[in-house]
Amino acid sequence: MNESKISVRYAKALFEAALSADNLDIVRADILMINEQIKEVEELKILIESPVISTSEKRKAFKAVFSEKIQKLTMDFIDLMTNNKREFYLESAFRYFNELYKKSKAIKSAEITTAVTLDTVSRQKIETIIRSIFKVDIELSTKVNEDIIGGLVIRVDDQQYDLSVASKLREIENSLLNA
Repeated sequence: MNESKISVRYAKALFEAALSADNLDIVRADILMINEQIKEVEELKILIESPVISTSEKRKAFKAVFSEKIQKLTMDFIDLMTNNKREFYLESAFRYFNELYKKSKAIKSAEITTAVTLDTVSRQKIETIIRSIFKVDIELSTKVNEDIIGGLVIRVDDQQYDLSVASKLREIENSLLNA
């Protein structure tokens, strides 16, 4: 069985369990926090990826780190995956869970790329505009890329709106070269 099938099956199981237990939002908060911990704490990455560390040691370590911070359902899920030697798929299962969550709540992912860091007011204005255009909730992330010179690039799901100075300069250059 390939990685995506494994991750999808576990994610769907967790999603259904959280939905039936009526704590979907709490489980999502748990998995977002766990994913952040995995990204930031090198020892957790090693724990997940190491074939040398025994399953029982991994289960103990996960319980020591997370049992007081997350819901029992989320902890049981991690324990199940670890016990089934599927802990390597935790991050991708969490990613699929998050996709299922956003789909069920009609939330779209949006990313704004700017040449400089956005202030809070500008970010909120842009978020409001995107919400009104797409008529759904938006989960907004921002990125800084000085190469765009100015303006911004908005990506909502698979649609991209390039309003950057760099792209406008390229358009002008192309029109001058083709004239």
